[in-house]
Amino acid sequence: MREKNYLFYEKQKMRYKYCLIVNLAFFLLGGCGESKENKQACENRKVTYIQVKSDWKIKDGVKISTFVKNATFVPLELTNESLLREIGKVERHGDYIYVIESFRPKAIYQFTSAGKYIRKIACLGQGPEDFTELSDICVNEENGHIYVYDNGRTLIMEFTPEGKLVKTIHTGYYAESFQYKDGLFYMYSYSPVYGSSLYKIYITDQEGKKVKEYIPSKKISIGFETSGYTKTSQDILCHESMNDTVYSVSKDQLQLKYIFDFGEFTMPEEAKREYIHILIEDRNWEKRKPFLENYILGVREVWETDNWILFSCVKKYVTFYGLYNKKTSHLEMQPAFSDDMYYLYQMNVVSQQGNCFIAVADANALSYRVNEDIPQRMKKGKIDSQKGKKIMKRIQQILPEGEEEINPVLIFYELK
Repeated sequence: MREKNYLFYEKQKMRYKYCLIVNLAFFLLGGCGESKENKQACENRKVTYIQVKSDWKIKDGVKISTFVKNATFVPLELTNESLLREIGKVERHGDYIYVIESFRPKAIYQFTSAGKYIRKIACLGQGPEDFTELSDICVNEENGHIYVYDNGRTLIMEFTPEGKLVKTIHTGYYAESFQYKDGLFYMYSYSPVYGSSLYKIYITDQEGKKVKEYIPSKKISIGFETSGYTKTSQDILCHESMNDTVYSVSKDQLQLKYIFDFGEFTMPEEAKREYIHILIEDRNWEKRKPFLENYILGVREVWETDNWILFSCVKKYVTFYGLYNKKTSHLEMQPAFSDDMYYLYQMNVVSQQGNCFIAVADANALSYRVNEDIPQRMKKGKIDSQKGKKIMKRIQQILPEGEEEINPVLIFYELK
């Protein structure tokens, strides 16, 4: 077993290095010429150009009551079968919630909408209903079926909500991100160097037959694990972290939608070349520091609702979150939102469903808030006593009593 794991990680390391080399070769041959293309795109298309201006200071951020209408807390039941580590993605449909972990997920965990554990759907293994390397999951919103992408065997597994395997669909494509919409599968790879397509965006029908492919890997310089898809109420968005651009993807077109401009902190193409060289050669931290201290490597995550765009970026090792109002074009940047509704540490968004952000909260942190932090704030007059007691009661109701180990708590933020 150890030998198998060792070989798996060695294979991943070799693939990562090979992907970097191939992308760098394309990058040095011409790159994507972003600045000229972006300006032209803004003139010719309906593209939103977002200038990211900030003093980049550590300060209280926007109050979440500004953009959050309501929040629903869902504690995930802890059993011998459902001990969760860090949560990487959440899908919700009807009465069910599906959860996978961030690092080497071992199963898809199914819960009720109230958080009661039901079953595992597909597990890490070699059987016909197992996966060998889970990269992503998504839900068919029409029939509630759950799709599982097995990157090790380059296939999609379709399950019913009851956990029954319906069929497997061979794609031959190595995808890091995966979505389903209107009868089509959307796959993304930040460095497609082998497989059925060498395009970064690959779309197939429900039989696995190619419908469309976009962006040869040489056309966009490089992407990392933070690149991929976000499914909104209207679009499937695709972004790549070192390009500061966001696309809307469909079977008919790839539409440039958003461009983020970090001004003086935008990494020049020459610096990108040098930075990627360092990654390929030895990934030496000391050599990387000047780039990370002087530049922003781009947008890391992007979420969009009807009225808001939420994104993150890193400035001098600190993660900043941008909140962009689509109606007023106003942008606020902050290292953390000011939670004037529930007084939590951070809005750790991991998924999106329509106009709802799905975040994860550490249950122990919630317990600390209830037992120590909020009472202290009430005592000092920083929180109204009546409001504080109401928040404490609400959180206490979702936390199990006397448990040493507690699963994370999901928070469904309904946005204005």
